[in-house]
Amino acid sequence: MPKSKLTGQKLKSKGDDSTLEFPVLHYSFLINNMHTTLELTRLMHFKCDVAQDKANRQQQIIKYARAFKKEMGLGAAPSTLYNNFLKFKGYLIWCDDKGIPPFCRSTWRHYRSYLWELVLTGRSSLPIWQRPEGQILGLKERSANYVVSTVEQALVWCEENVNQWGRQLRPFKNGKPESYEAYSDKELPIILNRVSSYFFQLAFPLLNDDLPSKINVGIFEHSFDVPVNSTNTKGKAKQASLNYDNAFNQAMSCAYYLLSYFTAFNYSQLVELRHPIKWQQDKTTEYYKLSAYKRRANKEVISFVGGEVHKKSIQFMETLIALSLKYNKASNGLFVYWLDGNFNPRGISSTLLRNAKISSQLMLLSDRVSMCLPYLFGLHKNFIVSGVLCPSPRNEP
Repeated sequence: MPKSKLTGQKLKSKGDDSTLEFPVLHYSFLINNMHTTLELTRLMHFKCDVAQDKANRQQQIIKYARAFKKEMGLGAAPSTLYNNFLKFKGYLIWCDDKGIPPFCRSTWRHYRSYLWELVLTGRSSLPIWQRPEGQILGLKERSANYVVSTVEQALVWCEENVNQWGRQLRPFKNGKPESYEAYSDKELPIILNRVSSYFFQLAFPLLNDDLPSKINVGIFEHSFDVPVNSTNTKGKAKQASLNYDNAFNQAMSCAYYLLSYFTAFNYSQLVELRHPIKWQQDKTTEYYKLSAYKRRANKEVISFVGGEVHKKSIQFMETLIALSLKYNKASNGLFVYWLDGNFNPRGISSTLLRNAKISSQLMLLSDRVSMCLPYLFGLHKNFIVSGVLCPSPRNEP
């Protein structure tokens, strides 16, 4: 969508020395190495759909746009601003669906009651696949608290007195996220075996000067090819394509997961690791020393990879260091990174790791996967009988 020529211009009222800046309504952000466009004009339309007529809220959205630009000028993170836009957009769509005005006390109280209904629904312990078709999944209370605080902020930017609207209403608690078991004791050795095997099968050919067009990988009696130069473009970063499925980016995704196991560093520390990686040796053991910065504690944290406990990690570190330095020769360059379409290093993000789909590529399934078989058999039976893919009866175990 072309940007208006009025954007950024200052309007002057007749007989008044004051000026008013025309708001910016179009933005382009780089979030998680992905270009994201944002059109604030959508908020002016019914159900935030530009194909629909404009709703009676232009004045509030103009105020929102000015505050949005001001926050960006104050250094607000693009992801924070984008999330504010998304939550506010969801609120406006909900109001339009209900046919109620978004900028009044009664609507705000109604919306909070709606969120409480979602919280009650979200407390169900049933797995998603065991729930009735079409049932609303609900929210965690801490998620509802985030939605309320974000939409409240958006309404404040619209210069609405929302802080008074919610008085004497039951607040949502921002509790700690519930801990859960990421993998069982049986699953861990399978994960490590397949991820490390995948990493080495990709890394060794990539270290050769004569690169093949594709690398054949064998995992659990399953063979598949991984392209070295992929044209399967799914994302863009600074005008350069990022391919999730090429060999180097797949290898570095595996390296990230293996490093998280060997070092116990968290996400922010791992993606900011840089060269040089120090090698240390004493009388009894040999290991690599990795240093990272822990922001909240404002201190350096150190992890040692190698020694008697993880002897196999030495070969992994040697291979990863060689691979990292081969494609990024900067003296203080990133240790773990992706390559874009121009072979420039780009930082890894959680979004990129998710889209790499390592778990599906390596057929990593839960050891409790058989629990859903009765439900899937029921779906298959109903499809064979009726030709329609519909839920199976819920009286099945």
